[in-house]
Amino acid sequence: MPNTITQRTLYGDASTKRVIRSIHIISDGSEETGLIIYNNSDFIADVTKGKVSAIHTSGSYGGSLRIEFDATTNTPITSMGLGDNAGTHSYEHLGGISNPGGAGVTGDIVLTTTKLADLDELHIILEVEQR
Repeated sequence: MPNTITQRTLYGDASTKRVIRSIHIISDGSEETGLIIYNNSDFIADVTKGKVSAIHTSGSYGGSLRIEFDATTNTPITSMGLGDNAGTHSYEHLGGISNPGGAGVTGDIVLTTTKLADLDELHIILEVEQR
């Protein structure tokens, strides 16, 4: 049985400048590799316009996760480590983390996990500015 993944948009659409996405994963012990958690084509046409302004995490998981801009060679946004994890990573004071573009850029944001155990649970709130 694959991981149980629930994704939804809490706020925003193609006409707004801010999109807030919720991603909830209950693991069966398998990993996610390149799971699209922000599909750029659902919101804006320009593949380099998205900026990550904040990432909120919670859950109980023993592994780690990596969030990246999708491209031929993905560009890291952040990585989060082991244990019971809850917190906010705000990048607004930096003006957000911009998609740098490059070869094969899609504008999507992807998630990769490592060392998740059966019934590990993680919840991510992703805030993206579409400027």
